[in-house]
Amino acid sequence: MTAQARYKMLATEREPYLLRGRRNSELTLPSLLPPEGTNAATNLYDPYQSVGSKGVNHLASKLMLALFPPNTPFFRLRLDEKVKAQAEQSGDPEALTDIET
Repeated sequence: MTAQARYKMLATEREPYLLRGRRNSELTLPSLLPPEGTNAATNLYDPYQSVGSKGVNHLASKLMLALFPPNTPFFRLRLDEKVKAQAEQSGDPEALTDIET
């Protein structure tokens, strides 16, 4: 089964969630999940109030702080042993320092 056929087959299961998301997006951030058939030239609905968008942004920032605490690194880059060995063999004493910083 191709990806396109699978996508079309699951459209009925996906549609209620998209409809709910589009209705909510219309009241908060309309560009987040625009209506079907929109393009770059389409004017989106303007909710004329900022309560919904402020709430979405507040929840998004809370989620970001919970997932990625500010004082904790969330990834670390490490060198392969092969690259470290090449840097040490290059004869330049600062080669490894330049790579690690």
